[in-house]
Amino acid sequence: MASVALIGSTTAAEGELPAADTVARLAHEVLRSLRRDDGGWAKSSRGGPSSTYHTFLAATLLEMLGERLETPKRTAAMLLSRQQSDGGFVELPPMTRSGTNPTAAAVAVLRMTGQFVDSGADSIGASDGIAPQATVDPYPGAAQTFIGSARVEKATVLEDAARFLAAMQTVEGGMRAHGRIDSADLLSTFTALIALRELGHAKSIDLAAVRRFATGLLDEEGGFRAIRFDTASDVEYTFYGLGTLAMTALPS
Repeated sequence: MASVALIGSTTAAEGELPAADTVARLAHEVLRSLRRDDGGWAKSSRGGPSSTYHTFLAATLLEMLGERLETPKRTAAMLLSRQQSDGGFVELPPMTRSGTNPTAAAVAVLRMTGQFVDSGADSIGASDGIAPQATVDPYPGAAQTFIGSARVEKATVLEDAARFLAAMQTVEGGMRAHGRIDSADLLSTFTALIALRELGHAKSIDLAAVRRFATGLLDEEGGFRAIRFDTASDVEYTFYGLGTLAMTALPS
């Protein structure tokens, strides 16, 4: 991302790390350049619409900086416009085929907005929910919330998303990226499992099968492959593999 180049240009000497406030300032500059009017963030400053996944990354970065979303309802409205009839979410506006990863990202950000809080969520973190602000519901006890002028059934949005994610489990035990493919992959398995646990729906899938799938991708050197047809492991998928195994070991 652009932030890497920005941070690199501010180092006082070779190998010296910039001050924390410098990193925070530069992070904000990058986020401002990627912000879109609909409350989301784009992948690139060269233009284009908000990306569901990159909105998740931006919201997570803001959380790491100790900040909240500036326009949570606008961000929620943008994401809700991307939920499809099957309950899943798409990455970009023109798309119509729901995906596992954008759905998991949308679920995370919707909870960050504070508009969609499920008190029964099975949080895997130290706090209740994905982000600190997700524990404060502006409509406590209400079944509905208003996003813009639209009345939204809070439970329906999240329940439909959970059903979509659960339906992505394959006979291999893992989760597939979308409904048009048969093979599961470790990234989709990892993100779907995080979202299902946060929504309190981990029991809606076969967790033992998920664990078998992830274990089957472990190679002799201790790394994990992305799919069963891969011949080599890498660091990224080893992270997903370890995370998946850890979550299947937690009480559900």
